Amino acid sequence: MTAGSPLGTRLLELALAFSLALSSGLIAGFVGWITGGGPAGGASWGAAAFLATVPLMLLVIDRISGR
Repeated sequence: MTAGSPLGTRLLELALAFSLALSSGLIAGFVGWITGGGPAGGASWGAAAFLATVPLMLLVIDRISGR
């Protein structure tokens, strides 16, 4: 598998979407924690942001790549 192959390209796109979603989840979790939610608020905010960002980033990547 090379970076130019369709599978290699898709794996790189999935890795990019996952890393962006993870960072948005961490930021949202921190915001949820410090705004008074404590650990439970941080976890719920972080999980919601992570789950919402993965499909959104995959859609954006597909649109940019012309699929």
